Amino acid sequence: MIEAESNTGKNATFELTIAAPSHRSIVCTARSVMVPGVNGYFGVMRGHAPIIANLNVGLLKVVDNLYNETWMSVTGGFFEMMGDHATLLADKLYEKSDLVEYKSLIQTVTPAFMRREFRNESDKDILAITLLSGKKH
Repeated sequence: MIEAESNTGKNATFELTIAAPSHRSIVCTARSVMVPGVNGYFGVMRGHAPIIANLNVGLLKVVDNLYNETWMSVTGGFFEMMGDHATLLADKLYEKSDLVEYKSLIQTVTPAFMRREFRNESDKDILAITLLSGKKH
C-alpha cells in the first residue's frame, strides 16, 4: 500500500521565488502561499498539482516552515507551481518595508475603512499595503 506524503515537518515545504522588475528577487522556503488569482484567492502547499495562473491586484501571504506569516502586495503578474518549486512574477511587489507613507496613508483612509475594527497592527499594515498597491474596495 502506498501512503500519501505527509505535509508535516521538513517534507511539507517547497522553494518559492518571487520576482518583480523593480524589486530584488526573493527566494525562500515556504509551507504555503496564498495568491490573488484573477478568479479569486487560492493557496498552494507542497504536492499541489502543477498550476500556472494570472494574478490580480491583491495580497500575497507566505507561511514559512515555522508558521510565520509574511504579507506582501502585488499588482498583477503570474504564478507557477511545478513539483517542489513555485515562482511568482509580479508586475509590482510591495513589502511591509516599502510602506514609507504608512502613517499618512492610514490618516487618509476612507471613512468606510475607519469604521472597520482592526484586530492588531498587522491588520493595519495589510490595509496600507493594499491601498498602496491600488486595490479598489
